[in-house]
Amino acid sequence: MIKSNARLKVFHALILLFFCFVHLCFSDDTSSLMALRNSLLERKDVSTWFGSTMRPCNWTGIMRESFVVHQISLSCTSSPLSLPFPESLKEFKSLKHLSVRHCGFNGRIYSDFWTLEHLETLDLSDNRLSGLLPLAISNLKKLKVFVLNSNNFSGNLPPTIVLD
Repeated sequence: MIKSNARLKVFHALILLFFCFVHLCFSDDTSSLMALRNSLLERKDVSTWFGSTMRPCNWTGIMRESFVVHQISLSCTSSPLSLPFPESLKEFKSLKHLSVRHCGFNGRIYSDFWTLEHLETLDLSDNRLSGLLPLAISNLKKLKVFVLNSNNFSGNLPPTIVLD
C-alpha cells in the first residue's frame, strides 16, 4: 500500500511537471520547473531530469516540434505504474504525439481526451484500458498513427476512421 501511494504521488507530480512544461519549455523562466523537478524522487526512466544541465525541452520524454510554440510530444513508455488514465493530458491542447505504451494505465479514457485535435500519433498499446470506443475518436482528424492493441476496449472503431 505504501509503495502504491508513493508511485501515485510520483506519477501525479510527473503529470504536473508535463503540464508546467508546456509553458516553461518555451520561455527562459525555467527555475520554477527545475525546483519542482528537484522535489521529485529520482527515477531511472527520466534520468535526464535529474543531475542534468540540459534545458527542460531536451529531457527524456519531452520533445519540441521545430520552433512552433506549444507543439510538443510526450512519451512515458514502459513506466511501471498501475493508475487510471491521467485526466490532465487533456490540457495539452497542441499535443501532436503521445506514446504511453506499456505504462500500466487502466480504466476508461475520459471523453475530453478525444478533443486533442492536433494529435498525429497516439499509442495507447499494452495497458489495461477499457470501455466502449467512442464516436468522438472521429474528432482526431490529423491522426496518422493510432495504436490500441493489448487493451480491453469494446465496440468498433467509428466508420469515419480511415484505416490503411
